[in-house]
Amino acid sequence: MDGLRRRSATAHFRRLSVAVSARAGQHRVLSFFTAVTSSGLYGNEGILPARWQMRFTGRALLEPLRDSPTLLWLGPHLGLDTQQGMEFICLLGVLLAFGAMVLRPLRDSLLFFCLWALYLSICQVGQVFLYFQW
Repeated sequence: MDGLRRRSATAHFRRLSVAVSARAGQHRVLSFFTAVTSSGLYGNEGILPARWQMRFTGRALLEPLRDSPTLLWLGPHLGLDTQQGMEFICLLGVLLAFGAMVLRPLRDSLLFFCLWALYLSICQVGQVFLYFQW
């Protein structure tokens, strides 16, 4: 009986820690979203526009991905400029993290890999301001 309680407590702790990790990921992406949209750090008219990091040269897609791994390289193929791509990545990250917090079936390694890829995409263009974050 004692072993059953211990396993139950361990499983509860795992579920709780995964939900807390999803909340932390949501907070990170949401804080970057506000930096993109409201404070003028990375937007087209910001202090350090992210488009300066994204030099679209017409090379094959794999070459810039190898140099700077970010999903923002897909923006022109989707009809998005750099700021719109960053907003899309941030909103997608917030929605995925919220889904992981609320829905237990979404709390798996594939979803957390997607969150990691979205956050890596943001960090690649984050420049000086993200050197000291988290």
